[in-house]
Amino acid sequence: MTESHTDAAQPAPLCRRHSIARGKHQQQIRSTTTAVTATPDINPPARPLPSLSAPPQPAEAAARQPETEESFASEHCLAVVLEDTVLGRSQLKALAPTPRYGAALLAVVLYSVGKTLYSFLTRLFVTQYHYRGLVQLAFAQMLLTLLAAVALQTLGAVSLQPFSLRRGEQLLVPAVGSGVQAVLGLWAEVNAPGGLFSLTQLLLPLACVGCSHALALTRTPSQHCTALLAGWTLVPLLITVLQVSLWAEPLVVLYSALSVLLHSLSLGWLAKVGEQQQCEPDGRASALDLHFTLCVDSSLALGLLCLLLPGGLSELGQGSWHSLLFLGYLLGVLALGALQSLLLSLVALCCSPVAAGVLHTALDLTLPLRSLL
Repeated sequence: MTESHTDAAQPAPLCRRHSIARGKHQQQIRSTTTAVTATPDINPPARPLPSLSAPPQPAEAAARQPETEESFASEHCLAVVLEDTVLGRSQLKALAPTPRYGAALLAVVLYSVGKTLYSFLTRLFVTQYHYRGLVQLAFAQMLLTLLAAVALQTLGAVSLQPFSLRRGEQLLVPAVGSGVQAVLGLWAEVNAPGGLFSLTQLLLPLACVGCSHALALTRTPSQHCTALLAGWTLVPLLITVLQVSLWAEPLVVLYSALSVLLHSLSLGWLAKVGEQQQCEPDGRASALDLHFTLCVDSSLALGLLCLLLPGGLSELGQGSWHSLLFLGYLLGVLALGALQSLLLSLVALCCSPVAAGVLHTALDLTLPLRSLL
């Protein structure tokens, strides 16, 4: 019994030893961990670099506050100006046709007044002073235009290119046509002031439409505009036919048809030459240059016609040259005729021959309509 008791009591010291050894091992691990945590770090964490733009101090922030307000105010003003500019441009685009219509109406009124005054002075001048040199009168009108152009160029008011033989050849047909038509117009103002001659002049816009298509101009009216123009032309024509007798001499019929044909052809050919000049790479001529060349060619053609007619240039000396009233009438006829020719040429070159034809016949087209009212 004693031996068994001793054998059972032996495992207790072994367990105690094992626990003691395990406790020592845990103490060693704790001491090692404490030493590692107490060791300073060789590579300390890098400090953040100071920023290049340091935050402003309170004094600098107070100084920059007015600048910020000024920049904001300037940006606001700029935005307002841009908004006003955009609105102004849109309003100008909306009102863009208004100046054109106003300029067209002003041109029609001035031309109609000048045409009425020209007809009155021509009839009065020829009938009162019995001046029969109509070709010489048209020739003097071209000479006055050339003298006025040279004088304005000398004064520096206009800039004209010198006369070119190439442009003179191109404008020879409209120059001859406009010269002959000017003579026929003067003859009609004296011998046939009303009736068939003035009636056929209403067909000038439609004749210009035909010439524009025949010469293949780029600015030809559309079918809608042609239909409106035909209606506006034929209605006054029918009204005049119903009110006026159409009987006329064969010479009046011939001169009436020839006048409309030559006038429309000269306007259309002039516009064609103007379109060709726009494609010239060097030395492109302006509208005034083309009109100046046209007047030079017309003066040469009319001067040659004066030499071929019986009497020649001697009929220029006929008249009461010592009378100031005669000189005033003569100067008025020549000046008004030259201004009408200039305005028609500019409209034909800048707009179209149809617009020039409408401008020339605007007064005659409105008279029958006003008679109905």
